Amino acid sequence: MTVAIDMAQAGIPEKIQSEAGEVLRASGLTFSEVFRALVTTIAREKTVPQAIFQPNPETLEAFAAAERGELEAVTLGELRRQLYEND
Repeated sequence: MTVAIDMAQAGIPEKIQSEAGEVLRASGLTFSEVFRALVTTIAREKTVPQAIFQPNPETLEAFAAAERGELEAVTLGELRRQLYEND
């Protein structure tokens, strides 16, 4: 039985790709193998693995700061300026 295979591309910032590539090479894996495993898992389980959505320490601290009322309110326009100021 022949299985048709399509190619997929992902836009990954160069720094992240480089850092992840080092980890993958040390593990003996390629981006294709990891991506294929992820997509296969999503197809089989009909959900995205929850481990992908585990917040990092910086995000956890932001949640705690929000609960303590320590965050600065910003408008949508201000947020957009912050997001795109280095583009």
